[in-house]
Amino acid sequence: MKGVIAATLVALVTVLPTFGSPQKIDQLVYKNAALPRMVDDSTFLRRAYLKIVGRVPSYTEVEQFHKNPNRKQLIETLLNSEGFTNHLFNFWADKLRLKDKLSDNNGDLRGDAYIQWVRDSISKNKPYNKFVYELLSASGNYWENPATGYYLRDIGMQLDNTANTGKLFLGSDLSCAQCHDDPFDDWTQMDFYQLAAFTNSINMRQNDPKKENEIAKEAKKASGGKNGVDNKVKQLFRAATFGVKDNNKPLKLPHDYQYDDAKPHDIVSPRVPFGKNMVFSGSEREVFAKWVTTKNEMFAKNAVNRFWGWVFGAPLSAPSSDLISSPNQNKELIEHLSRELVRQNYDIKKFLSILYQSRAFSAEAFSGNIKDYKFDRPLVQRLSAEQIWDSVVTLYSENPDAPPNLKLNDIQDSMSYTLGELTGEEALKKAELFEKAKKEKFKEIPKERGFLMIRSAYINSPSKNFNLLKEFGRSDRVLISSPDLRSSVTQVLSTMNGDLSEIPLSKNSYLKKQLESTRAHGKRTDIVFMSILSRKPLSGKEKSLAYKDMKNNGGKGVVWALLNSKEFLYIK
Repeated sequence: MKGVIAATLVALVTVLPTFGSPQKIDQLVYKNAALPRMVDDSTFLRRAYLKIVGRVPSYTEVEQFHKNPNRKQLIETLLNSEGFTNHLFNFWADKLRLKDKLSDNNGDLRGDAYIQWVRDSISKNKPYNKFVYELLSASGNYWENPATGYYLRDIGMQLDNTANTGKLFLGSDLSCAQCHDDPFDDWTQMDFYQLAAFTNSINMRQNDPKKENEIAKEAKKASGGKNGVDNKVKQLFRAATFGVKDNNKPLKLPHDYQYDDAKPHDIVSPRVPFGKNMVFSGSEREVFAKWVTTKNEMFAKNAVNRFWGWVFGAPLSAPSSDLISSPNQNKELIEHLSRELVRQNYDIKKFLSILYQSRAFSAEAFSGNIKDYKFDRPLVQRLSAEQIWDSVVTLYSENPDAPPNLKLNDIQDSMSYTLGELTGEEALKKAELFEKAKKEKFKEIPKERGFLMIRSAYINSPSKNFNLLKEFGRSDRVLISSPDLRSSVTQVLSTMNGDLSEIPLSKNSYLKKQLESTRAHGKRTDIVFMSILSRKPLSGKEKSLAYKDMKNNGGKGVVWALLNSKEFLYIK
C-alpha cells in the first residue's frame, strides 16, 4: 500500500506544474483557451534568435541547431550570449531614453558612461531590483557613478523625472496629476508633489567656476595664445562636472495650486501615494528607492507585464505605463509571474527563460484581429528597425555580436582629474584627448556603403545607420517608448532600392565568403536561404529560380527578393 501511495505521489509531482515551471504558465494561459499547434524547429529557431538576441541566426548557427534541435538548450545558450546583452540593451535604451548626448537640455553632457553602465549591468545579469535601486539612489560625480545619468537625463526637469519613474518602474501614469487632480484616476496633484518631494532636492553641477576660468586662461597661455583653447577647456569642465548631490531644499507647491488641502507655495513633505509608507534609514532618495524596489507590489507586476509584452508582442495589461488603470487580460497570470520574479530574486535571465520555455512561446503565432487575441501565443510582428539592421550585420559579419572597440577609455580618461591639482597644460591635453576621442569613437569600425557594420545597440548618435533605424521606426528616445512597427512606403523603397540588399554580397561580407567556398549552385542556394530565412528552399519553384539566379547573377536577385519578402520582415 505504501508503495502504491509513493508511486502516486511521484506521478503527481511529475504531472502537476511546479511553481517556477513553464508548465505553470501554460496552465494559467490555457485555462480558458484551446491549445494551439506548436511551430516546427526552423520557425522556432528563427523566432528564438530574433526574440532573444535580436537578429536572425547565421547559416552556421542554423546548421548547428539542426544537428541537435534541443530547444531548451538553445534558449539557455542564447540567454548567456553577448547577443542577448545587445538585444536587452535596446529594450532598456528605449525605456531609459539613452543617447550619446545624454540630456536634451544640455549638449555638453555625454551619455557614454551611462550607456556603458546599463550595458555592463545587463551583461552581469544584475538583479532587476538592484539595477533600479542603483538608478534611483545614485549620487556623486557622473563619471565616477554613471548611474546618476538616470537623473541627469532630465536635468532641469525633476518633476518630469518623477512622472517617468512612475510610468517606467511602477506602471503608474501620474503625469496628469503634475498639473491638476487626475479626472480619470484617483491621483491628486498633492499625491504627485508628495512623491516628487523624495527626489526633487538635488544639485546636478559640482563645479568651481572661478578655478575653472583660471585653469582655462593658463591653458590658453600654455598654447601660445591660440584662439579657442580656453573655450575648449571650459567645454571639458562642463562635460566633467555633472553629478547628483542632495541639497535638502524643500519642494513647494506651484503658484497656481487650487485645492483646499494646502495653499500655493506650501512646503510638501515626502509621502508615497500607495503601498506602505515604510521607515528606512538614509537620504530621502534612498528611502524612495527602497520603497519602490522592496515592498511595492506594483514594482514586480509592472516588470513582468513589460517583459511579457517584449517576449510575446503585447503586454498582459496595456498600456504598460498605466498598469493600475488598464484592463488586465489575465490577473491570475500577472500575480503568478510577479511572485515568480520575486522568487527568482529578480534574476531577469531565469525569469525570461521560463517564458521562452513555455508552450505559449512555441505556439503558432497569432495573425488575426487583435480584438480576438487571447494572449496565449506570440503575435505576428514586423521586425523592429534594430532587428532588421542587426540581421543585415549578421549576413555581413562572421561574429556580429562581438563587442567593438569604441575607444571609450579615452573619453573616460579625459574626464578623470582633480581640479585643485590640474595645471593649464594638463587641462589642455585632456581637452584635446576628449575632442579626439569623440571624433574617433568609431574609427576602427568597418564600414560598408557608409554604414558602420556594428549592431544597433552601439548606434546612439546621428549617422547613416541612425537615419536608417529612424526610418524603420526606432524610438527617438525623447519619451519612454517602444519601437514603431508600422510599415511605410519609404521603408519599402529603402529595402527595394537602397543599400540594404547590396551589403550582404559586398566584397568583405561573410555571406559572400561562404558562397565563394563552394562552386555547387545548389549548396549556394541553401546557404542564402538558411542565412536569411533560416530554412532551405521549400518548393521546386523556389529552388529552381534561386538556382538560376545563383548561376547567372551570383545570387544578387535571390538575396534582394528574400530581404524584401514578408517572411524575412516578419516574426512568425
